[in-house]
Amino acid sequence: MDLCFDEGPFYIELGKKLRDVHGWDVSMLTMGRRWRGEAKKKGFRTFNVGEHVAENFNAIPTDMETLKKLESKYGDPVITSQVYGDRFFSMREHNAVAKWTVGQYMFLEKVFDEVKPDVFLIPGTAHALHIFIERVCKARGVQYLSAYDGRVISRLIFSTEYVETWEHASDIFREKMEKGLSEEDRNWAKNWLGDFRQGKLKPYYMGIAWQKPALRFQFLREFVARLYRVFLLGHGGKDDYVTPNPFYSAYKNILVILKRLYLKYVNHFEMPVKGEKYLFFPLHFQPEATTIICAPEFVDQLAFVENISRSIPMGYRLYVKEHPNSIGKRPRGYYKRLKDNFNVRLIDPSASGREMIEGAEIVINLTGTAGLEAAILGKKVLNCGLPPFRDTPFFSFTRDPSMFKEVISDMLSKPDSYDEKSVMAYLVAIRDSSYDGLHNLPHQFPYVMREENIAGVANGIKAEYEYFVRKKRG
Repeated sequence: MDLCFDEGPFYIELGKKLRDVHGWDVSMLTMGRRWRGEAKKKGFRTFNVGEHVAENFNAIPTDMETLKKLESKYGDPVITSQVYGDRFFSMREHNAVAKWTVGQYMFLEKVFDEVKPDVFLIPGTAHALHIFIERVCKARGVQYLSAYDGRVISRLIFSTEYVETWEHASDIFREKMEKGLSEEDRNWAKNWLGDFRQGKLKPYYMGIAWQKPALRFQFLREFVARLYRVFLLGHGGKDDYVTPNPFYSAYKNILVILKRLYLKYVNHFEMPVKGEKYLFFPLHFQPEATTIICAPEFVDQLAFVENISRSIPMGYRLYVKEHPNSIGKRPRGYYKRLKDNFNVRLIDPSASGREMIEGAEIVINLTGTAGLEAAILGKKVLNCGLPPFRDTPFFSFTRDPSMFKEVISDMLSKPDSYDEKSVMAYLVAIRDSSYDGLHNLPHQFPYVMREENIAGVANGIKAEYEYFVRKKRG
């Protein structure tokens, strides 16, 4: 189990539940002193990857022969893309990145040799280390589970790859499409769809999205908590590249707050124009795994927007809506460059995303939940990244910018072909492959640390692992 996240305290309690109730032998992987002391106090065996690499830094081999062997063993096809999956890690000097990459892979091999794990659990891919873990798991036949939420359904769901993939849901979806839905399934899905279309249900991610920076008590509380972790618990330092400096984090947040205030008085944003035909693209929050890992070709969303705007027929607009939590975080000139495209409207973040989806001719999506929302509402969707719902038939898909014109023209020329049967089957698949329990941000949502929630998550992990054991056995 990985403890390199702010959710560390929750995963320590979860480990206790898996050990004391379900009889699992649980070990913890730590980065430096990040939650290591707390885990050891609860009786867990810990493995400190950061300390190992820092202490053996000069002895770590980075010759071409070693690097080629590593690529051959764990590349997909190369490890460079894995490094770029971590915005902090990849900013280091070349030689340091190479040594930390080789060092972490060597340490993971040592840990896997010693522990011989059956399953490795991480709370969502966020660092290069998490990708390295998945690669070693795949090479050794160890079940890898990464915890996420079900996007439109507020339940715990698991990915089996570092690029978020709902394999269990895909299995159930294929079965439901082949055998058909039971009457109970149909009734549940119809009721769910009815509530969703009436706006009674909102995607779960809206409740756990990054909090908007502001001068409020939560901002101060988080700053004090970071000070406590870094200066009293010893998080951070040369053996921990995932823990930011609390003063630097506070400085960045203050700059964002000031920039948000400034943007209130600059007329960048527009409201939708009644009767105008448009395609809709909601910008993704950055930096995040949604683009860095799941849509690496389009990390530069400005370039993506420019490509799309050049690929739509005359007479259509491209509505681009800013992510509410990104205001103040974009670089200078970002919005001006967007607006320099003659057929692009930069839509005010306060505009209703649901209304934008419902009025669009096509919803353009990288990996966001907006794509799934749009499909559920019967809209045409073009996915250009790797969302977890990419294996479903109710989307168009391309990652090739040279195909944008052809694919978009083809989509616009075809009539709507909403297949409610497929949508209902996929909703049932998400429901049946997910579990009660929340795991995100326990310092913001106290319910996450409650006994009943931890027990539910532990039951879900056990059930998911047993499902994949049965699947492997055939």
